Amino acid sequence: MSTHIGILFCILLCLNLLPAATPQEDQPWKRYALIVGANNGGPQRTQLRYAIRDAETLRQVLLDLGGVDDQGVLYLPEPDGDDFFTALSTLRKKIEEEKSNHSRTEFIFYYSGHSDERHLLFSQEQIPYSAVRNAIDTIATDVRIVILDSCASGAFTLSKGGKKRAPFMLDKAYDMKGFAFMSSSSSDEVSQESERLQGSFFTHNLVAGLRGAADMNQDGRITLTEAYQYTFDHTLNQTSNTISGPQHPHKNIQMEGTGDVVITDLRRSPCRLIFEKDVLGTILLRTQDNRLMAELYKNAGREMEVGLEAGSYQIINIRNNQYYDAHVYLQDTGSTHLGLNHFSQGRPLSTQARGDIPQSQPIDLADQSPATSPFKPFRFSLLDLPGKVQPNDLFLLHLILAYSDNLKGLSLGSGLHAVTGQVEGAQISAIANTVARDMCYLQVAGIFNSVNGHARGAQIASLMNFTRLSTSGLQISGLLNISGSYQGLQISSGVNFVEKEISGLQIGIVNVARKVRGAQIGLINIATQSSDFTLGLFNHSAVNEVALSFCADDIRFGTIAIKTGNRKTYNLYMSGIDSRFNQNTVGLGWGLHLIPGKPLGLDMDISSKLVFQRDSFLSSQSGAHSALRSSLLLQLSDKFRLLAGISVNHYRGLELYTWNNENSWENNNSPTTYQIPEVSVFGHRFDPIKKNQLWIGMHLGLEFVLKKGK
Repeated sequence: MSTHIGILFCILLCLNLLPAATPQEDQPWKRYALIVGANNGGPQRTQLRYAIRDAETLRQVLLDLGGVDDQGVLYLPEPDGDDFFTALSTLRKKIEEEKSNHSRTEFIFYYSGHSDERHLLFSQEQIPYSAVRNAIDTIATDVRIVILDSCASGAFTLSKGGKKRAPFMLDKAYDMKGFAFMSSSSSDEVSQESERLQGSFFTHNLVAGLRGAADMNQDGRITLTEAYQYTFDHTLNQTSNTISGPQHPHKNIQMEGTGDVVITDLRRSPCRLIFEKDVLGTILLRTQDNRLMAELYKNAGREMEVGLEAGSYQIINIRNNQYYDAHVYLQDTGSTHLGLNHFSQGRPLSTQARGDIPQSQPIDLADQSPATSPFKPFRFSLLDLPGKVQPNDLFLLHLILAYSDNLKGLSLGSGLHAVTGQVEGAQISAIANTVARDMCYLQVAGIFNSVNGHARGAQIASLMNFTRLSTSGLQISGLLNISGSYQGLQISSGVNFVEKEISGLQIGIVNVARKVRGAQIGLINIATQSSDFTLGLFNHSAVNEVALSFCADDIRFGTIAIKTGNRKTYNLYMSGIDSRFNQNTVGLGWGLHLIPGKPLGLDMDISSKLVFQRDSFLSSQSGAHSALRSSLLLQLSDKFRLLAGISVNHYRGLELYTWNNENSWENNNSPTTYQIPEVSVFGHRFDPIKKNQLWIGMHLGLEFVLKKGK
């Protein structure tokens, strides 16, 4: 053992004697990114459905193929202005601290959400383009790239008078410096979402291009020029016949130098799917949960390489109005080749336009799925056996167990109904409902509801509701609600849990979410980040401010309180001493930051404290002191605040009951002896005999900030 330790010591000593690597030898290039997604653009704007998903998708591409690591990327779902500029400031400081370690640095900012001709629009705020541009200009990187997927985003650079120049850097030359901008639309166009793509046209095509579809010269690297051209062509083509009209992505480049910036490198991907030369036509890549990953078009005669995450994929190839499919499982072991011989032929696809769409409209090929049986107008099921081909149902009546491929209508039953596809309608079962993909409108179950994709509508169950990806609408359960992300109202007599962000309201005994944009109401509320309304006995957020408060009031009680909360609400955990009359207090409070400004702010809180003699916790001399306080706060420094205000106070002597010899409860209270000064500061004279006292008081104190909120 000692021999091994000696060898290890010698190795470490030799390593320490080696010369330090230069920045070029260590990490010559470093890329940072800020990714923002916001479905909520304010009360006057339609709620977007896929902005956050688009942001998550682009973030994953940059992590997989774009040279960004977890420490170099910040992701903000549904931020406010403070969150946004704080994140920019955090990245700016990080870049400054690490710049000496790298010969070259780059920064990418991506935003998916609402905007107008002058602002990015968050839920309650309008962030001027000029403020965003100025903040980004302070980030000292060699290249700064801004990508906006929002309406009228082409107006971002108009005030700068930018002009298009030759494309820029980083494959051959390292001298490119400057700014590049790409927007989803011009300055007077809307940017559009697609239900079938479950994302925006622009970001969907951008991601497909960055994963390999845009690699026109087949060198395994996607440059900004290639990504833009691919995104422009496909976005314009897909939106040419939409109600909102054609959408023209826009770019603006202000660079010096030569070369072209490589945005993604397919050689970084641990698993790559290569379509061989003989494959041609439209290619749809769907994940195992049937989510459309990319929609590509490939010409014959050249290979196409796509970088993907490991997992199982269904590949749909459409050519000559024929459907072909293949299934592949990608592992972290290199490339998988796919030729025509790997596809099996399905039935011809119908070209009948759906609904009232004229025949001249393009057919929604990505919404076509393998040929399935027609929808049955009515079916009764006693016990469906698993493994058989499942029908599509319009109206289903079941008793024990029923399987459906898809449901578009109504399902009623006393047992369990499992849908292997998606639901558009209502599932009502006495035991349970499960859906492998998406659910739209209503699920009601006696025990639990489960959706493996997205849920839009209402889930109501006596035990549990579960949605893996996202929920928009309502969840009501007796014990547990779980969702990936949430927009709407979550109510449970037990626990509400949202893995990512919630935009709406959680009501339950315990509420848990990563980020809250709305309100949490319960006994225990936990969030990684919460800047909105929280009401509970215990509220915790990683971004909470924590302060220690020392306060004296008009009846000469000295109170120490821990004050913790976010920018809008706070909790008080209090303990007080009155040495003159040998009394103590313990209590709780909850308050609002009515004006959270600096240097002056205004708080209002309500609290209740138990007042008791030190030698007797509960006795005839115990009482409850409640107060509604209004406090003006003066910021003396970053750590200290002076507070002063007035309060409405109420005291009630406790009515204590004991079990007497006659086997009944007896009021054992003697007249209250609440020991307070005869006259308050404002002249109220106390009656020591009365059980109820009401008066106007005042308080003065000092707060010391233990932890600064973010």
